[in-house]
Amino acid sequence: MNTSSSSAPMCVDVLGLINESRMTYGLRHQDYQRYRYSKMCPNDNSFINFVYFPSSEYCTNRVRRLRQILKLTQSNNKTTNIRKPLPQEFNDARFLHLGVYETERAWAFAMELKQEGANNMETRHRHHMAKRLKRASQHAQALYTLSQEQNVDFRTVLDIKAYASLMKAYLHFEQQQWQEAMGQFIESRTVYEKFATANSTAEQEALCYSAIDEIDPNIRFCAYKLQLSDGQDIEGIVGKHQSPDMDQLKEQLAKISEDKSRQQSLKTLTWRDKDFTIKDQVLAQAVLKAQDTKASIQTSDASAFDAVLSAWTEADKIAKKALKEDKEATAKVTSSKSAKATQDLNNLFTYIEYNLFGSCIERNVCLVESAAEMKPQQCVKLYDDILKNLEYIWELPLVKDDMSLDGELNVLSLYYKGCRCVQVASAYNSMKKTPESLAIYQRGQTYAAQARQALSQIRSFAQDALLKVNEGNLGDLEQSIRSGVWKSRAAWYLENGSDDSDEQQVSQKMQKLDLNTTTTLLEHLDDYPSTIDPQRLVDFPPKFQPVACKPFYFDLAANFVKYPEESLAARTGKSAGAAGSGFWGIFGRNHAWLEGKLTEEQISSLTPEQLENYKSQLVYNKEHKGHESQHELMAIILLFALFASQFLILWWKKRHYKSYQAVSLGGLYIFPMLFGFYAEWHRFLVVWTLYSVLNGYVIYKASRKPLEAMTPRMVYKWFTVVYNASFVVGLIGYAMILIAFFGIAEVFSAGSEFIQVGILMLSYGLYFGVLGRDFVEICTDRMAATIGYYSEDGLPNKYLGEGICAVCGHATSIGHPASLTTDPNQRPMFSDDPVHQLTCKHVFHEKCIRGWVMIGKKDICPYCKEKVDLKQFKRNPWDTQQQLYLNLLDGVRYLVVWQPIIFGAVQLAYYVFGLD
Repeated sequence: MNTSSSSAPMCVDVLGLINESRMTYGLRHQDYQRYRYSKMCPNDNSFINFVYFPSSEYCTNRVRRLRQILKLTQSNNKTTNIRKPLPQEFNDARFLHLGVYETERAWAFAMELKQEGANNMETRHRHHMAKRLKRASQHAQALYTLSQEQNVDFRTVLDIKAYASLMKAYLHFEQQQWQEAMGQFIESRTVYEKFATANSTAEQEALCYSAIDEIDPNIRFCAYKLQLSDGQDIEGIVGKHQSPDMDQLKEQLAKISEDKSRQQSLKTLTWRDKDFTIKDQVLAQAVLKAQDTKASIQTSDASAFDAVLSAWTEADKIAKKALKEDKEATAKVTSSKSAKATQDLNNLFTYIEYNLFGSCIERNVCLVESAAEMKPQQCVKLYDDILKNLEYIWELPLVKDDMSLDGELNVLSLYYKGCRCVQVASAYNSMKKTPESLAIYQRGQTYAAQARQALSQIRSFAQDALLKVNEGNLGDLEQSIRSGVWKSRAAWYLENGSDDSDEQQVSQKMQKLDLNTTTTLLEHLDDYPSTIDPQRLVDFPPKFQPVACKPFYFDLAANFVKYPEESLAARTGKSAGAAGSGFWGIFGRNHAWLEGKLTEEQISSLTPEQLENYKSQLVYNKEHKGHESQHELMAIILLFALFASQFLILWWKKRHYKSYQAVSLGGLYIFPMLFGFYAEWHRFLVVWTLYSVLNGYVIYKASRKPLEAMTPRMVYKWFTVVYNASFVVGLIGYAMILIAFFGIAEVFSAGSEFIQVGILMLSYGLYFGVLGRDFVEICTDRMAATIGYYSEDGLPNKYLGEGICAVCGHATSIGHPASLTTDPNQRPMFSDDPVHQLTCKHVFHEKCIRGWVMIGKKDICPYCKEKVDLKQFKRNPWDTQQQLYLNLLDGVRYLVVWQPIIFGAVQLAYYVFGLD
């Protein structure tokens, strides 16, 4: 390695560089073609910040751009195409980037060929793939040689060596040279394993373990092909089958671990029977410093705790930073050991926070015990801080899972609450508030008893517990409470016991006592006679006294009252039930009424309104008398129009469905409103107007370009509510009609309004049900045409992290680290909405994915467009398979839209033929 340059050595994180490029440009979904076909255009003079455009080669343009920046390009004059050589010495890390991306270009091309011929690869394709892998291996080896010649950081050299070994291993693997491939895989794995255990950040450690997870299956396969006995034991294979150059590699790796002996002494920390590893050197040194500071102080000196608190605070800051880096790293890449590393880091954070808050508690206890002249109010403030720190410890991660630690904290909390009660009672006693003081002492006694019971349940504190309470401490607390109670009572009697007025009151009451009195005890409870016999306690039996009482009334005349309906039924020779039941009873008419043949007795019993209607019927019968043949012709015309219109409507629906749907929807929407104005149906007009406003807003949101992410969810929820409401209302109305039709309503004395309400509810349910079913088709067509999740070339417009709903952009409630962020847009927004995960690992809220399926009409993921199975989401209220329900909705559409048009046409025909 050339170290003549005085500048700092060049550093390149090769593993992080290639992982970021692969995950950003296609390989997150194993799309090697996209990795090769992605254009990069610079924003500025830098070589990292680029804007993403489709339809070009990413690696090729990356190499071209780097060669332009490094001034290695030359014109192609068709006579020579020799590359400009690299300078002998350089200190720009972009020269190393150039070698990395040349290797990546060749490797990606080989993997694309392998993916295309996965099932049946021809010899020509296999040969082409092997040539591309060989080219990648050559570029990687040239990069390793170049790093040895230049002023490059030693860790970077080893990183490039592991990368070059991995490319060689892939080449030997495809050439079925199993021994050579396994040796190169083991060499690369050794470097990455050392990097993971050495001084690495959380992201670097996760990347190293992820690379090891990709290498291990290849090593096992090579061992299987070589028929090794320990084919499943990776550690055994790595230990026994190492290449001859492994000793030299280990010597190079040993240089990374120099001067870390003090860190190794704290490599494994045991706390509360849990072993966890500290891999961060800075964090390990901070913890070791805090432990040494704690061991060197005197626990009786409160001022000495300042240094301890400062040391633990510094360690706490470093631990929080490490936790943040670990969350960011695991969000980008995960491995088989990342969960263990995260668990160890959480345990270490809990250990540091426990010692920090525990040291604060120890300092406050020391202040209370050492300051004899401290006021009770000041002691109360210290105990408040102690209880607050205990609450902080209780809220730490993993504390609730440790039952023994939870029990210890419960004992400590009860004990210090009792101590606080002693100080509060002392403060009240100093202010001569004896009742309040005694009440607080009683509360303190309760806390002491509860603490003793909790201590008996956990038996004893752990050996490494920082805070402990024993039976002696509880005994001292109870003794303090008893002493305080005695002092409070004695002080009160000393102050109030010699009051002359109280003595006079007692003597006067004693003089009033009469042992021969005949009054009962209840009449002089404030007196206390010395002798009491049973006759003077109470009066038994008790003396009765007259009281006012409300008289009883029995309504007997109501059973003999005859109402007009019953009298009319009696005169016509029919029962009251028969007059209002049956088919004609539903419509309130009978044959005699229609023919105008009511008797004089029946007419005299009619109400004025019924009499007016009967006269109108008589006038109608008189006007149409003698027109029987004309009525027959009109009936024939009406029947012909009904049958002909059916065939015409079916032909129109089959040949021109869109125009039929538009006209039917317009009529379905407008005709009831016109009828409502004509007949003054105010209730219907209010409901229709409210529905129109809300439905119009939903259609407006569904028609906007580009489509907002929350619109599919809103459309699905709105029309689901409309469907459910109309279904329930219609079902209730149908049930009410059946109850009235079979005469069940008369059992409950329901009037004629009962069936009218049922018909009204059935009409509302059917009308708004079919109206919502038609409008949802319009919304789905609009949203399918204006969906805004992709660019014109079909690529996603945004990048979403794991645990984020790809439709609405909000976090899901599946416990992912994204749901723990402080960003309001990344918090779980719909905690009560179930979460679904597709095979492409993208997650969605249930209402979001159902809204997407409703408008997408394709079995693809909304974010990555990968083919997935969405059959489980395709069932929705508007795709119901109940033929009876569909026919009923079509019947409502025919009744509301086409029936008025048909009758209007028939009336026009009557007018033309002179039959009006």
